[in-house]
Amino acid sequence: VNVFIKTTNSEPNFIFHEFLTVFPDSKIISIRRDPKFIVRAMINDRAKRRININFFQKLRFCFEACRTFKQQEEYLTHKNVFTVDYEELRLSHENIMRDVMDFCEAPFTEDNLVTTIFSNKVITATHSQSSKPGELKFSSPKLYEGLYPHDYIIALSAPLIFHIINFYVRIKSMLRTDALD
Repeated sequence: VNVFIKTTNSEPNFIFHEFLTVFPDSKIISIRRDPKFIVRAMINDRAKRRININFFQKLRFCFEACRTFKQQEEYLTHKNVFTVDYEELRLSHENIMRDVMDFCEAPFTEDNLVTTIFSNKVITATHSQSSKPGELKFSSPKLYEGLYPHDYIIALSAPLIFHIINFYVRIKSMLRTDALD
């Protein structure tokens, strides 16, 4: 039996470790996406839902997207984790699905290319009003798509923002440790 669980907003270091500890023979399919595009998706999602987000929340999106990406790197060679690059999935969906099914030791059929939940066709791309159940649509490969210029700069700078925040946290931690001594 194959059970596929989609989870978001979880740190791979925590969720992968916990899952593999409880189910040591299980397999995880991890989809990695360029953090800049995750930031774009988060900003666009909040805008569509008319949720105002401030500059510091956008910086947090950058940090968390990059941290998740970095943590997924640690599992690239793990025998129970198959990592799919989202951008590669866009370009070669059928081949990636064949690889995923092979990793799961399950037969590949054309049905694997139709998105379903409990055998019911579902819309994969919720951002697209024109999607039909069972249809697969990907968001635009253009980073600036749907972003204001200042948000584009934030998304484009996500890796730099991650390193700056990470450096700040380390320095602050070192200063705190020195103060305790």
